[in-house]
Amino acid sequence: MNQTEQSNASICQSCSMPMTASEQYGTEKDGTTSSDYCRYCYKDGAFTQADFTMQDMIEFDIPFMVKDGMEEGQARALLQNIMPHLKRWSSQETGLGSGIQPDRYEELPSFTLAGISVVTTNAAEFSGKGKIGKLYEQYYAQQIGGQLAPHQQKPGHYGCYFNYEQGDAGRYELMVGVQVREAGQDRLPEAVKTFTVPAVKYAVFVTERGPIIEMVQRAWAGIWQWSKQAGNERAFTGDFEYYGPDINPEDGQAEIYIAIQQ
Repeated sequence: MNQTEQSNASICQSCSMPMTASEQYGTEKDGTTSSDYCRYCYKDGAFTQADFTMQDMIEFDIPFMVKDGMEEGQARALLQNIMPHLKRWSSQETGLGSGIQPDRYEELPSFTLAGISVVTTNAAEFSGKGKIGKLYEQYYAQQIGGQLAPHQQKPGHYGCYFNYEQGDAGRYELMVGVQVREAGQDRLPEAVKTFTVPAVKYAVFVTERGPIIEMVQRAWAGIWQWSKQAGNERAFTGDFEYYGPDINPEDGQAEIYIAIQQ
């Protein structure tokens, strides 16, 4: 099992169900435990739903996620983001945003963000026990943006992904915050932390217009497909979503900046 597969081994590589106990794992032909698939998807070395496409699996999963408290649109967008990463589907043409291309390329100098952050993984976010949603709730409930207004350099706020441990397969840190001036950082509120985004070239993707959470997750699904194409090497120095100051959560657009190798 390679490093990427190891990092994903806690979720079924067919349906994405978190596997936390040995009895949840499927079996190979010789009766040994499968390290990749759950017992509902895989038995005796074969898929139990062999005729399923990835879209079939997404539709199959959605009711379970809704039962766990997630909205249907959010569940669908999240599944469309995660499923192409999984071993069963990664080699197939998914049709989910596979034709997405950057709207532009842009080189930016380094800049500093200030906000609050969490460390998480894609597997954790997909399990229903993710941290990102709660982080955004905290950001708005505690009015972190308002506290940082005197130090803010550019309107709007950011969701920045950094401190990647294994690219997009392992742990990473997400900060929600604003761009701040370098001068006066010593006077920032104690509750916030800072991260300096390195100078680098970005592929910039503009989301479709619509419910912003769903549109961003849908764009990430396409970005993952784009990043697997030859010549589109991510740098993992720091990627970010930029949300303008007057964005409408129900009918808005965001920009996603992906750091690329030069």
